[in-house]
Amino acid sequence: MPNRFEYTDEHGRRLRIAPVDLETPDEAPGLWFTTTDGWFNEVPVRVPLTMLEEAIAGQRDMARQAGGLRVELRGQDVTEHLADPATEQQRAETARPASGSLTGAERQFLTFALDLAADRMANRGDEFTDEDDAALARLRQLAKGAEA
Repeated sequence: MPNRFEYTDEHGRRLRIAPVDLETPDEAPGLWFTTTDGWFNEVPVRVPLTMLEEAIAGQRDMARQAGGLRVELRGQDVTEHLADPATEQQRAETARPASGSLTGAERQFLTFALDLAADRMANRGDEFTDEDDAALARLRQLAKGAEA
């Protein structure tokens, strides 16, 4: 398997991304971004790895401006935050309750799972210990929103 990425459009034009073969020990590692016109003409651009995130962020920004990029994470559109880690971190902190607490959806799912676990424990009573019962009770408290 070749160590490269290639994309060819419907007209036979190609984008190839491949690692730079380092010729000297002090040479900075990088990637070649090479495009073709569908025939034999190639235009290579060397992108140092130190600039790779900036190059990717630029591509995402161009895709957003073209109206063609939409990225969802857990059902939320996070497209506008892709190139701005500080904004994404702030969104994550405000969207997620403090560590140790559950969202409403998580609480509902946990309650459902605990009901299933309780049924299984009742059907196989002698397989579970008092410690298991205590763990189930503690998880039920979390599901109800009670603090430890």
